Amino acid sequence: MAKRIPHCLAIWIDHKEAVVIDTLDPKASRNSKIFTIAGPHHKKNGNSRRGADSHRREDLKEFYDSVIQYLNKAETVLIIGPAQAKFELRERIQHYKKLKYLPLTLQNAPPLNEHALLRRITRYFAQQYGF
Repeated sequence: MAKRIPHCLAIWIDHKEAVVIDTLDPKASRNSKIFTIAGPHHKKNGNSRRGADSHRREDLKEFYDSVIQYLNKAETVLIIGPAQAKFELRERIQHYKKLKYLPLTLQNAPPLNEHALLRRITRYFAQQYGF
């Protein structure tokens, strides 16, 4: 009897962009989704830093939500990236009832080119699920 392969997604993320790769898609490298958000907010006309920080947090919530929309069919997710964004994304995922118990693995990784990213993802899921 053949072993069932779970629907696995991988996300490389930082505060500026995210790449979502569906491992069931044989053309994953061509079908990666990339999202960007505006850069850091600066004070304008005497606006407080607190106001700018609040605006940035709202931008990040929208950014994370746009990434999360791709997780609906996932059975397991690998989230990799260089800094805090992967932890913030995990926290945001926990706000969605449907995704609250979705298995997530977080790994540190520097910015990677497309081939290095695909190698890392393939190696991880091969070790976990034998494919």
